Amino acid sequence: PDISMIFSADPKTHEKVDVVVVEVKRRKSDDRESIYAGAQLVKRARKLVDHCPSIQRVWYFAIIEIDDSLAQLLRDMNWVPLFSRGRLFYQDFKVRRTRDNVEVPTPTCLISFDAVIEDAAARNHTFLELLKHGFKQASEKQPSDLRDAPAST
Repeated sequence: PDISMIFSADPKTHEKVDVVVVEVKRRKSDDRESIYAGAQLVKRARKLVDHCPSIQRVWYFAIIEIDDSLAQLLRDMNWVPLFSRGRLFYQDFKVRRTRDNVEVPTPTCLISFDAVIEDAAARNHTFLELLKHGFKQASEKQPSDLRDAPAST
């Protein structure tokens, strides 16, 4: 798996930090790895909070293949589908730190490859439309004497 971890601050110098973990699974027609992804993420979160006691929250994102069958299974397992142009499911887990039995929230998202690509395209389109609208409004708000003045050559 491809994994990226981003800490909100240096865990060696800060008492409390959040960590974001992004994991990309291989795209395959065999869905066993995708089905196991949620459980695997919780197991990894427990190891992470045991290793680094300053972690107060682990945000986990797995980018996986989600077909119709897996989407139905996730809904049956109480994963919450979120708005997306692809498939995106959320579940709020908690892992217990071994040394002090403290619960560490571990919000987890399973995201389809299609969701990553199509949601990014939709956000980019929306951003460009907002920019165009902002430029149009700014040009309409110019002082009337500048709009009415003849163009200089």
